[in-house]
Amino acid sequence: MVDRRNVPIAVTAALAAACVVLYPAFPVKLLMVAAVLVPLERRFPLRRQRPLRRGWMTDVAHTLVNELIVATALIAVLAGARPVFGSGLVAAADQPGWLQVVEALALVEVVSYWAHRAQHSIPVLWHFHALHHSTRELDWLSTGRNHPLMKCLSHSAYVIPLAMLGYSVETLGIAGTIYAAINFAEHTNARVRLPVIRWLVPNPEYHHWHHATDDDARHRNFAGIPLVDVLFGTAFMPAGRRPAGYGISDPVPETGYLAQIAYPFRRLAEGRQPAGAMPRRLAQAFSRS
Repeated sequence: MVDRRNVPIAVTAALAAACVVLYPAFPVKLLMVAAVLVPLERRFPLRRQRPLRRGWMTDVAHTLVNELIVATALIAVLAGARPVFGSGLVAAADQPGWLQVVEALALVEVVSYWAHRAQHSIPVLWHFHALHHSTRELDWLSTGRNHPLMKCLSHSAYVIPLAMLGYSVETLGIAGTIYAAINFAEHTNARVRLPVIRWLVPNPEYHHWHHATDDDARHRNFAGIPLVDVLFGTAFMPAGRRPAGYGISDPVPETGYLAQIAYPFRRLAEGRQPAGAMPRRLAQAFSRS
């Protein structure tokens, strides 16, 4: 009889092997990120918690699988978009490279903001996005805890417009890399204080409030750059306070990759209303902001 406790280890090992074979550069990049952020978390922890906290192995599996699926999906999207849009509606690739990157990052931030906000306000999307908010111990690795369908949707939301506008493949790659770096940095369990520029650059102090259980912090801070939330009226970063805790009331399994992937489909089949989605009245108020 197979010991069920060994199943997560076997699944994660198989995913790691597949990732090394199919996308050998990504495990190297992940190790480089870990080499920077893990010592930072150990030296300046925002919250005292074990480095190998509960669910870390499941989050590794999410990170590896999502990278494989998203990379494959985006290649397919670009392959289909180029013949349709050609050089783009405005031939953005004719601009200097640095200007392309700046414009692309600005577009990514705004589009990602609204895509993220939709995941909180549309119940069907929340069933899938709830997985990301289910972690009760936030750190750099919890960044990867996302449902692959939601990850593909989020990335397509900005990749397709960039392809339509004619930005180069190199620009898409740079923008995607910076966006990924922002995601890892803002989830980091590190005490990083930026008193002067904290509203202008991504930082853990700001994004941790997005995962907070505090009632006044719910459904806030959707953007990577706080200024975007300021512009749309959803910024929240009170002085002299820290989140009381992290997580949601939705019954997402704490561990187990396959169980977490199946969770939204099971909830939809049951016809259950999501517990943590944005209340209708609040969603309507946000839609008018």
